[in-house]
Amino acid sequence: MTSAGTVELPRHLRRTLGLLAPRRVELDARVRVRPWSSAWLLTHPEDVQHVLVTGAERYGKTPFLTSAEGRRRAGQGLLTSSGEEHLRQRRLLQPLFHRRAVERFEGTIDARAERWIASAAPGNVIDLAAEMADLTQRVILSILFDGDLGAEDEERLARAIRARRRYTEYVYHGRLPWRTRLPTRVLRANRQALAAIDAVLLPVLARRRGRRAAGGQAPGESDLIDGLLDARYADGSGMTDAQVRDEVLTFTSTGYETLGDALTWAWYHLDRHPEAEAALLDAIAGGDGAAHAERVLAEAIRLHPPTWIFARTPVAADELPRGGRVEVGDTLFLCQYVLHRHPAYFPDPERFEPQRFADSRPTRAAYLPFGDGAHKCIGEHLARLEGARILVRVAPRRKLRLLAPQRVEPWGGITLRPKGGLPARVESRAA
Repeated sequence: MTSAGTVELPRHLRRTLGLLAPRRVELDARVRVRPWSSAWLLTHPEDVQHVLVTGAERYGKTPFLTSAEGRRRAGQGLLTSSGEEHLRQRRLLQPLFHRRAVERFEGTIDARAERWIASAAPGNVIDLAAEMADLTQRVILSILFDGDLGAEDEERLARAIRARRRYTEYVYHGRLPWRTRLPTRVLRANRQALAAIDAVLLPVLARRRGRRAAGGQAPGESDLIDGLLDARYADGSGMTDAQVRDEVLTFTSTGYETLGDALTWAWYHLDRHPEAEAALLDAIAGGDGAAHAERVLAEAIRLHPPTWIFARTPVAADELPRGGRVEVGDTLFLCQYVLHRHPAYFPDPERFEPQRFADSRPTRAAYLPFGDGAHKCIGEHLARLEGARILVRVAPRRKLRLLAPQRVEPWGGITLRPKGGLPARVESRAA
């Protein structure tokens, strides 16, 4: 079989994989990440589909995430669970994130977008990456708590969430040996952040449960916290406060940072491609803004997927459809950054072209910005809704002009974001 070509990995992504990772990755192959290692990069969509969907029972998340140590770090929620435990928890939470269910948050998203527009005064120079992270973080807090937080508690949670992100980045991509046990500033800040989250969240849960006991709250009436408290397993039981807290830890990390990065890359591409920006503005003016904004976001995360790589490990020896045999102890990397540039599925793959999503959906195994299979991101519909609504609200009123677009480099940490941020000047759109 002839190769479909190669994809170049930016140097910061190669550094994440290892100093000896190849600069150009062959497509439709199983590529050894480093010489003599048992880590492989899968670049054939059939192999990826096998690992995530058709043969998923033979693969698991890495122990770094699902071990007792991993669960101590990230909580015992949907993110770190596996097997029957994960299936039970996903069945419990899935109704809260159905397409129709998340539509109730449209007003919350719009209100936060309006507050951001008011704060982004024309002439200001901002870091778009930081601004979008803050905006999406405030949205998820509003979706969770629906105004049940004062300004001080909201700010306290926002600081804690940012500290948690720095801690996660440090754990997964830090260079120090034994970094999870050294008495570093990052670890101290993480302990303080967890204490702050508990100090704000647990009283909220106590108040909500008290109202339910008094008959003062209709199930599913308001925000995501209410939804978590009202959710019931098949036996009729609900989650404990500890379980709710761990799911909140998941939502306040995965629920904002990936979308903040997605919006950052969307603004980057819109500034770099004035014709695409003009098409979006025309669509908004013509009443088709939401659908067009979804295509802009889809194309932005094709080229720069915030979740750009993840790993699976075989629980038993297996034969990949295209890539040969894998053994227990191997690590298999599935890299969206590479897969999304496969020319057989995306003609002229480096070109930013939102219209490629207009008439048909891409092949499932070649386009997976939210993953696939049993562990696919549960918040996909909410992320797509939120991203499109923010683009539709902001784009007609603010031009975000990049100051140095030619210097932007993708940096691959927990998520894919511009190295050093994305400086931009805010300009007002002509009326």
